[in-house]
Amino acid sequence: GSRGLVQTYGKYEMRARFGAGYGVRAVGLLWPAGGGWPPEVDFYEIDGADTKRTTNHLTNHYGAANSMQHASETADFTQWHVVGVEWTPDALRYTLDGVVKVTMTNNVPNRPMWLGMQSGITGTSAQPGAGTPAVVDIDIDWVRIYRRA
Repeated sequence: GSRGLVQTYGKYEMRARFGAGYGVRAVGLLWPAGGGWPPEVDFYEIDGADTKRTTNHLTNHYGAANSMQHASETADFTQWHVVGVEWTPDALRYTLDGVVKVTMTNNVPNRPMWLGMQSGITGTSAQPGAGTPAVVDIDIDWVRIYRRA
């Protein structure tokens, strides 16, 4: 099933910051409505091993074998930033603080998707430990979703 607003194409932005803490990750993504995966568009993905929260991983998942296009952007993501993606029929334009930083033009999804946000334990590669704070917050100030005209 789908969650919230479902649409094909649009612009998505969120103002967020993510507390430091080994083994905890955060993701903002577009997920396919109605089942079947991929596609998946990750426009905010901070890995649990990135304790200082300096790299945002940008990924376009596509195809039956879960092929991926990767890029990244660097900032201090423990501070407030506006992360986003502009999704059109011909491109995914990943934005940071209102500026397009990365454009992907191959394998652009063309089916309805919804916006998801999550944080959690990374998995086997980076587990929380003695140095991980008891609480690692992802703060989301606001989310904006625009329909394509």
